[in-house]
Amino acid sequence: MTEAILVLNAGSSSLKFAVYPAARGDTILKGKIAGIGTAPVFSATDAQGRSLRLAGPPTRAVVLES
Repeated sequence: MTEAILVLNAGSSSLKFAVYPAARGDTILKGKIAGIGTAPVFSATDAQGRSLRLAGPPTRAVVLES
């Protein structure tokens, strides 16, 4: 398992996040949840720039081909 660092940035209506490898390197995953308190929308991209979306319960994501 790769060690990673999770960075969170919480605003009044959004939560931005990024996951970086513990050793130097490019972002593994980044995204945000916008519209908290109104109509939340999840968006994220993986290291290859592919979009992710929620699939079913908000406990997993799937990769969409770019």
